[in-house]
Amino acid sequence: MRGEVVIIPTETVYGLACVAGFSESVERLYELKNRAADKQIAELASSLASLDVYLSRDAKALERAFMPGSLTLVLPTYIGGSIGVRVPAHDTALELLRAVGFPLACTSANISGQAPPTTFAQAVANFGGAVAGVDGGDCTVGIASTVLDMKPEPYRILRRGGISKRAIEDVIGKPVRGITIIGITGGTGAGKTTALRALESLGALVLDCDAVYHELLAHDTDLLAAIERRFRGTVRGGELDRRALGEIVFADADALHDLNLITHGAVRVECFRRIAEFERDNPDGIAAIDAIALFEGDLASLCDRTYAVTAPRETRLMRIMARDGISREAAERRIGAQREDAFFESQVDVTLRNEHQSDQEFYRFCADEFRSIITI
Repeated sequence: MRGEVVIIPTETVYGLACVAGFSESVERLYELKNRAADKQIAELASSLASLDVYLSRDAKALERAFMPGSLTLVLPTYIGGSIGVRVPAHDTALELLRAVGFPLACTSANISGQAPPTTFAQAVANFGGAVAGVDGGDCTVGIASTVLDMKPEPYRILRRGGISKRAIEDVIGKPVRGITIIGITGGTGAGKTTALRALESLGALVLDCDAVYHELLAHDTDLLAAIERRFRGTVRGGELDRRALGEIVFADADALHDLNLITHGAVRVECFRRIAEFERDNPDGIAAIDAIALFEGDLASLCDRTYAVTAPRETRLMRIMARDGISREAAERRIGAQREDAFFESQVDVTLRNEHQSDQEFYRFCADEFRSIITI
């Protein structure tokens, strides 16, 4: 493939790749991608051994911790430039890299501005079938790699991906600039809405995963197709038959598990797409993912810090009754259908206990907490 541009699989997303040293191939890659000429393209390598001279102590620590994996390091070179490099955690990609014997210039296999593909069929369709490649199955991570610029200090995350800012900071023991992503969870009536208002007051992007899911059901044809493949007859005329689906999944634990795998994955990818859009204009901003299934849906792994909002049971009952105009018995059923506070508290980094005298007091408490984690 030395003179070709091809589609290759990685664990993150499908890539459009060519041998890095072939200038004509690289130009063709830019042309196919419709990528601006001044935007650098990272390289995939089977190891960082050949770049050892450029690896600082921090870079070597990150290599040990995350490679192969979904972290791209942008390293300074001695001639004043930089190189972005990643070792993919995908057997097919690594076999190809070893067979070629050279690093591959690689970018996501989509036209600039479009969503990166996570299946071979999507990648091929993005270029009208004009680019050949290797089908390595569906991508296991499904979101692009985190890109860390290590030229100056403090280092800066240029793009958030599968490796969180906090995970990087834990390895190198120093702060890193970039968008901060937090996860919010907890039972109904505890005061999550107040906590989220505090985040919005700090300019945060707030993603309600329940709302995201319903929006996807309205327009995401890939999600509907995945549901129909697993649960035949539940999608009719491009719309989900919720009743038919409910009759299947609520009577079969395995079916419900399969549905959750499909929907949680779609919500996770969509949340990260929206965060990436927000990040372009707010590189040091804050984004919050509000999800009752923050951990079950593998959303917590994207977050730098996770929070549970809890409150005394009686307080929650009063709030639910007043908010929704329902009886105490109905409010009890709602609380009883959700996990206990102890579950949330055992999973998260920080619990925000809403035992304040007013919503205003809790709002100020939350704002102070969130403000403290975005100051560097």
